[in-house]
Amino acid sequence: MSTNPNFPSVKAAVLEALRNKDLEPIVEALDAIAAVGAGYLEMQSGSLSPLFPALPHDLVAVRLVDYYEGGEDPHPPTKGTQRPIFRGTVDGLLDGMDFPPPGDAVRAALTSLALGAWDENAEKALKAWIAGYIVSLYGAGLD
Repeated sequence: MSTNPNFPSVKAAVLEALRNKDLEPIVEALDAIAAVGAGYLEMQSGSLSPLFPALPHDLVAVRLVDYYEGGEDPHPPTKGTQRPIFRGTVDGLLDGMDFPPPGDAVRAALTSLALGAWDENAEKALKAWIAGYIVSLYGAGLD
């Protein structure tokens, strides 16, 4: 799926974090979460990386799995009513990317990550931004 050099180690860390929570997502969802993590680590590299070292892969994986779980089973339940808004944003952004459009399982996983990362009490206006950030990290994690 991904040619990103961080992808294999992030995928292993995500799988371990999922198993620690007794979650077994389908392979496409696991790959999507790992691609977002690899993209996050990719975005952290650059000229300032010696001053601001990247987070360990296992910490990135644990945070992403927390977001995924929070989006799959949102609390409070009113947060779940926002899933169609997040899904529409994720779908629109993915359809505009210049790589083959992913299937429904990847889109659902990215939607869950975005929904889980959103704090409905503090970030009401940031729905599209959060979904856009998750999709951009996914894109960065693919190459």
